[in-house]
Amino acid sequence: MVLWDFFKSRAKKKEIKAKEEEIKDIRQWKVPESSKAGVDISKAMVQTGFDAPKAGVDISKAGVDISKAYVDCKKAQAIGGSKSLNDAVQKGDKDMVNDLIDSGADVNKRDIGGDTPLISASLRGHIDIVNSLIAKGADVNKANIHDVSALHGASYNKHWVVVRELLDKGANVNHKSGRGETPLHWAATGGDLKVVQTLLDAGADVNITNNSGRTPLYKAQDKGFTEVVETLLRKALQTKYNLKQAKKDNVEEKFVTFEGAEKNNMGDQASLISEFAGKGRKRKTKAKKPSKKRSTRKSKKSKKKST
Repeated sequence: MVLWDFFKSRAKKKEIKAKEEEIKDIRQWKVPESSKAGVDISKAMVQTGFDAPKAGVDISKAGVDISKAYVDCKKAQAIGGSKSLNDAVQKGDKDMVNDLIDSGADVNKRDIGGDTPLISASLRGHIDIVNSLIAKGADVNKANIHDVSALHGASYNKHWVVVRELLDKGANVNHKSGRGETPLHWAATGGDLKVVQTLLDAGADVNITNNSGRTPLYKAQDKGFTEVVETLLRKALQTKYNLKQAKKDNVEEKFVTFEGAEKNNMGDQASLISEFAGKGRKRKTKAKKPSKKRSTRKSKKSKKKST
């Protein structure tokens, strides 16, 4: 009898251990493809947090639909929310993104880093995912914790197709980040002429300044993007670009107005712009003046010779 109890308790321990392993397995379990209909219903229940006894449901009588259990499993993964969705976005996994969205994942929820799924997708140029997120209600103007929008990221990383799509869907072209920079500032820093021109055509303010008082023109000039500088300066000259701002952007007075061009005999506006763009931000070096001591010595020597 004692021996029987020993084996019984040993078997019980093995059974408990096996259940613990199964629970551990379930927690790490990834949802299979929909074609695999043989989804373990117990796993599905654990994933969704469904307690049949408490709910008073008899599984054998309930006629549970396996496909429904599978969908509920995906809902359980979606409950993880933005983390799971952003992981899928960052990997560029369009199918998983769509599955998670359909299962109820919040398309506007920020991840740990503060980015929304749309910002993550735009930053990486995943146009298909961008379209899916917008179609499912993603806010094109929702910024991250630093007030950076999806349009900022796409503009900086030269994703022209994404930039165009965001603008078509109502993205604010002059939205300022925490540092006071617009998508045009970021595009000018990135150096993509096509993106810069698209933003300008959409109404981007070429004269808008950041918290340091710098325009996008300054950013492009600082990086040495000649074509971008030419485009921005040409646009600036068509507006109320004043001498005070020109000095902040290291633009010489002769480039700012047609009158200035005529005074300096610099030719037409196009050549002016090209000349400026080619200069970049080179500082002028002042010629050294001869010291007074040397000049007095020379004068003394010349006096002695004459005597």
